[in-house]
Amino acid sequence: MVALPGLGSGLQPWCPLDLSPEWVDTVWELDFTETEPLDPSIEAEIIESGLNAFIKLYESVFPFATEEHGSTESIWAFFIENSISHRALVALFYHFVQTVHKKSVSVQYRQYGLHAAGLYFLLLEVPGSVANQVFHQVMFDKCIQILKKSWPQESNLNRKRKKEQPKNTEANPRGNRKRGKPPRKEDIEVDELEEQEDEESICFSARDLCQIRNAIFHLLKNFLRLLSKFSLKEKPQCIQNCIEVFVALTNFEPVLHEFHVTQARSLNQAKYIPELAYHGLYLLCSPIHGEGDKVIGCVFHQMLNVILMVEAGEGAHRAPLTVTSPVINSRNQAVQFIR
Repeated sequence: MVALPGLGSGLQPWCPLDLSPEWVDTVWELDFTETEPLDPSIEAEIIESGLNAFIKLYESVFPFATEEHGSTESIWAFFIENSISHRALVALFYHFVQTVHKKSVSVQYRQYGLHAAGLYFLLLEVPGSVANQVFHQVMFDKCIQILKKSWPQESNLNRKRKKEQPKNTEANPRGNRKRGKPPRKEDIEVDELEEQEDEESICFSARDLCQIRNAIFHLLKNFLRLLSKFSLKEKPQCIQNCIEVFVALTNFEPVLHEFHVTQARSLNQAKYIPELAYHGLYLLCSPIHGEGDKVIGCVFHQMLNVILMVEAGEGAHRAPLTVTSPVINSRNQAVQFIR
């Protein structure tokens, strides 16, 4: 057995003996789109210790991604000699990422999804990931999109709204003097659907939002480390998706100090998500991800909405945003970045 410090214990929760090879093969064969749900007992085994399973595996793999372990041992050789399938690991990461994509979930599962995406990006950093075919465009794009998907929708940031009209007909007797038409079947179905959506909506506390925000920050920071060494030159759709997400994140939160994006700037100096997003846009414009002005042109095209202070989206007609201090600050940051 190959002895790699800490790696075995980090992998332990992620290598359940009863994980179906058929399930793993199906995930890959269907290109990370739709598949059968993961066995609940396997999911329970992984999340039994909360985020510790994700964090411990990340800490175990990190030295091999950054080549700081001081050993010539290969993590891929360790996988082979211990009958550990990296395809199974990626399929498990996909399960937690896809959970956030499919439905409204709790803050814990949003964190699981963000950490799983971070583990996938980390595995791509390990030398030999290309030869072992770890990269898959759909999985890669889902891990990028989770940076936006994991943040609660505006409707979920407030408490559930109470029904405007009471269900008890006696509460408004005058409104019942005139017999109206019976409700249509379509209207009943719409009302039932809206009630189900209200029941499924989740209220997030300030602490919940802080936890999700911090997980997004750390995932984005680690993803930028990958972008500094993993070329997307032959993957134009991935570049386009990265640009779209980065531009959206430039408005994620207000930045309380002026910052300038340069190649020499350390990521450790960044304190806000928009800072990291602009650094990501800067990295995408570097020669490692493409030649000429094509990527730069795509970045500027996406930035136009921010500069013109209009709604993001496709089409020629987009409504102007209300001119507020955050909108003006975002415009000024975009202009400074382009300069």
